[in-house]
Amino acid sequence: MIMESNTQYLQKKVFVYWERINILLMSNRDSLRQK
Repeated sequence: MIMESNTQYLQKKVFVYWERINILLMSNRDSLRQK
């Protein structure tokens, strides 16, 4: 039970982190295009 909730928590953290990285990459691409 504890292990299960731990992996779920980690998956959520990784997912949120990945989303942030994707957003940053997208915004960087947009700024590069505008220059």
